[in-house]
Amino acid sequence: MDFLTATARSSVEIFDIPTVTTVCVKANGWQMSKLEELFDTGFSSLATAVQPAGPAYALFTRQPSDTVDIEIGFPTSTALIAPIPAQKVTLEPGEIPAGKVASLSHIGAFDKLPQAYEELLAQVEQQGMTPKLPFFEVYVTEPSPEMDPADLRTDIFTYVE
Repeated sequence: MDFLTATARSSVEIFDIPTVTTVCVKANGWQMSKLEELFDTGFSSLATAVQPAGPAYALFTRQPSDTVDIEIGFPTSTALIAPIPAQKVTLEPGEIPAGKVASLSHIGAFDKLPQAYEELLAQVEQQGMTPKLPFFEVYVTEPSPEMDPADLRTDIFTYVE
């Protein structure tokens, strides 16, 4: 799981990752306009119930449009056996799948992530590879209301073939 906390990647790196066991909140058909609500509720529920073994993540199982199919959570050292109801969400067993990924670090506000994905995908294609689903983000810097968004670090990953 070292790839979850590695040094920031200023250029695209391609490597294989192992399966990562997680505890997560899954949402299918979630409105993109309400994504912040899911993150706030989901991560606060997870933080009180889970002993994280790494930084928070979001895994997208289809290309977002007005809605998204997503799981958000934390890596854990022990798998969750069964779903657990919590606040307005259900905590479920999950995983970041093993496979070959391309990754790039984004330093800055979340609203600039689309440009980082454009750069990642362009470099993947320049290297003759094809991106595929799912893709995921690792929130290396935990956001807080008083921090400068320019200090956030989000590592973005896409599976490649």
